[in-house]
Amino acid sequence: MMPWEDIAKLVTAIIAWDAVCVQLFVLSFSRKPESLQKEYITAGVLDAALSYIETNKLIPTLASIFTRIREAQADRRRSLTEDEVEQLLQQIDYIGDLGKAQEAMVEMSSIKSLFDSLQTCARQISTWGLLHVVTTLALPVSLCLHARHSLPVLVGSSGFIIVTLVLAFVHYVSFHRRMKVFLNLLKHNRQEG
Repeated sequence: MMPWEDIAKLVTAIIAWDAVCVQLFVLSFSRKPESLQKEYITAGVLDAALSYIETNKLIPTLASIFTRIREAQADRRRSLTEDEVEQLLQQIDYIGDLGKAQEAMVEMSSIKSLFDSLQTCARQISTWGLLHVVTTLALPVSLCLHARHSLPVLVGSSGFIIVTLVLAFVHYVSFHRRMKVFLNLLKHNRQEG
C-alpha cells in the first residue's frame, strides 16, 4: 500500500493539474457553443458573410449567364420556355460562370459547416476534458481501494488518463485551426463600409 504522505502528494499534484485542465478545457469550452451562437448567429455576422457571397459572387455570376441567354434569344419580346432556355444554353459558353457560381456556393457551404464543426468541437473538448479530470481524480481513490493490485490499476488508469488528455488536446488544436479558417472566410466576405 502507498504511504499516506505519497498519496497526499499525488492528490495535491492531481488537484493542481485538474485545476489547469478544468480552466483550459472544461470552463473555456463548456459554454463555447452558446457564445459562438451569440457572437456569429445572433449578431448577424454569419448571415452578413453569406449575404455578401450571394450578393457579390453568386447573383452577379448567375445574372451573367442569364444575360448571355437573353442576348442569344432571337425574339426578345416574349418570354422563353424551358426548352428554349435549354437550347440557348447549348449555344452559349457559360461553363466559366457556372464554375464561379459553384465556387460561391461551396464557400457558403464551407462557412456553414465550419461553424457547425466549431460548435461540435467545443463540446468534444469540454467532454474529454471533464472525463480527464474525473479520471485523474479517481486515480488516488482506485489506488487506495485496490492496494494489492496497484500496478494494474495504475497502468489502466494511466492509459485512460493519457487517452482522455490526448483527445481533449487534439480537439483543442483542431478547434483553433478551424476557427482560424472560419475567421479568415468571414474576413474575406464582409461588406466594407
